[in-house]
Amino acid sequence: MKSALIQLPTEPSYWGSSATARDVSRILDNLEEMIESRFEEFVELRFDRVQNPRGCGVHCDCDETVETIHRWIEENWEAAL
Repeated sequence: MKSALIQLPTEPSYWGSSATARDVSRILDNLEEMIESRFEEFVELRFDRVQNPRGCGVHCDCDETVETIHRWIEENWEAAL
């Protein structure tokens, strides 16, 4: 099974001008759960909460996996708000 590291941004302004640290924690909890429910059957997932993610924030040896997960996050992250 492939493994992927997903970096999620902890900078409150990334999530909205009025986001608090508590909001960010809730949003990231929701987003991690959403990503796990979509991909855990196919990819071993690890999450890292960082101020500023590197690159697109998804890291894996398989470029196709990176693209698939990144695209899904781009299309669905607002549901975590």
